[in-house]
Amino acid sequence: MSLTNSISHPQSLPKNRTEAALTNPPMNVFGVPFTGDGFQVGDRMIPATIALRRALKGELQSGQWFYFGIAPQNIKIEPALSHISVTVTSLELVNQDTRSIQAEMPMKGGVFPILFIQSTDEVAPTIGDIVPLKFDLKQMILFDPGTNDRIFPTP
Repeated sequence: MSLTNSISHPQSLPKNRTEAALTNPPMNVFGVPFTGDGFQVGDRMIPATIALRRALKGELQSGQWFYFGIAPQNIKIEPALSHISVTVTSLELVNQDTRSIQAEMPMKGGVFPILFIQSTDEVAPTIGDIVPLKFDLKQMILFDPGTNDRIFPTP
């Protein structure tokens, strides 16, 4: 008997951080503190969306840590409205329409590897370029760092 069959309501199982590893390609997940207005990533701040603030109804406290998840396809090079800047470390052609780009994101105490997807119609950065990235915050996921349960959006 599978685990799913032994539970009366499988949809009530916690959506935990393993879902990030099961996506193809795996989701980028990194620890970030909440600052009161958003999430601190290196020397930049990613704003907390109105939907997130409403969903957590004032439970967000400054200094609280979360795991921030964002899928590679929900990250775009965006000079005007960037959330972070990264240094490109490698490029790989996925298929004739898509390339994956690996980069290093500056974080407190070091760098964090990040992967994003780009259309081959777009101008490709070169290795060593510093590029500004914007996250599609409507597609972000927050995980509790203690339990790894998804806390936003709620399952």
